[in-house]
Amino acid sequence: MMAQIKVRDLDDWVVHVLRDNAISAGHSLEQHLRDILKATALADQKRFAEEQRRHLAEFKDQHGELTDSSVGIREDRESNG
Repeated sequence: MMAQIKVRDLDDWVVHVLRDNAISAGHSLEQHLRDILKATALADQKRFAEEQRRHLAEFKDQHGELTDSSVGIREDRESNG
């Protein structure tokens, strides 16, 4: 299911500029607005992912690479049977 958004109280000049931009790009106003909203959301997602990569790199620099603890846990379970 696709969501719908209704935006109220936009100044007329804003709609005219967006419509002109859409026409220049060969799109409908609706498609143009979808493209703008999607690009904005993707930029936010990319920014968040980059921030997480930075945090992980800082963590690795401070604490080193973490080992896989599942091997030790498995050995412990098997020895305690």
